[in-house]
Amino acid sequence: MERCTDEISEPGEVLVSLKYSPTKSRVLQAGESITDKYEVDNVLGAGQSVVKKAKNKENKKDYAIKFLNKHFKGQTVPKQTLTHEVDMLKTISHENIVSLCEAVESQNTLYMVMELVEGVDLLSVSQSLGPLRPALAGYVIGRIVSAVSYLHARGIVHMDVKPENVLVNYLNNSVKLTDFGSAKEVAKMTGVAGTINYMAPEIIKRMNGLNQHCDQSVDIWSIGVVAYVLLSGANPFEAKKTNDNIINRILAGKFDFSGAQWDAVPKQCKDFVVKCLQLDPKKRPTAMELMKHPWISSSPVSCAFTRREQDLLEEHKTSRNNSRSNSLTSIMELFGAVPSRS
Repeated sequence: MERCTDEISEPGEVLVSLKYSPTKSRVLQAGESITDKYEVDNVLGAGQSVVKKAKNKENKKDYAIKFLNKHFKGQTVPKQTLTHEVDMLKTISHENIVSLCEAVESQNTLYMVMELVEGVDLLSVSQSLGPLRPALAGYVIGRIVSAVSYLHARGIVHMDVKPENVLVNYLNNSVKLTDFGSAKEVAKMTGVAGTINYMAPEIIKRMNGLNQHCDQSVDIWSIGVVAYVLLSGANPFEAKKTNDNIINRILAGKFDFSGAQWDAVPKQCKDFVVKCLQLDPKKRPTAMELMKHPWISSSPVSCAFTRREQDLLEEHKTSRNNSRSNSLTSIMELFGAVPSRS
């Protein structure tokens, strides 16, 4: 197992504050605009919503503003759907979760002013570096597990843990979980949410119409898939034959550690993955238990990104930004997500 120079300490407890100051929403009055307070800059990402970088004119700090249109393809978006992520994030505060700084509402748009994480998402890290060093992967997974432990202690299930929803500033080793659009309170876990490749089998059974119980353990399954992806560069349930179906493989719990990329991966990493990807949700460890797993506790910050890895990610980030800039406008138009000035 790769060793790092820092002395290994016992994993800390997840602290949950019972006192918090909910982020308040404010409504723009007639004639006001989001640009009165923020200098809105370039697009950071686009999909069914648009995220732009912005600078607060008063404190000169940079933020990421998510534009959520109240109307989509001629239809009014239900208020509960529109404000779900805001309501969820208002009471959350953790070093490994992207924070909501302010929610601003106009007649046509809801603006989520978020903490800006300089860097890339975890998917880009994996694509740029290929299979990660076990110690680096352990450091990143440890930060994700810490965030999920905090959420579970508050009775919240993320429901969509995947590399695209993890932001990484590889220059200061910051790892933050984001996108709470699918998150639910444990007591209200109805319906289906998530992304197929990272979805727990019980969620897929519910998707197929079965009355399947789901709880926090769905996040543990997703963490196991993410760990497998970071260590190997592939999804554990990818079809190896043309007639194979990823949903059937997930439902059967069919995966292995075959291939040359697994030869150098320590047993404790594989043990972590196996523990997470248990078909029976009751047999999966809790997030707090995962914090104490040997792979996670032996991957402190000294195991994080090396200078060479940082340089490579910087190079790929610049290249990716240049190639992406020409396609953002068409993507925004496709989803009808070009924000108005209101």
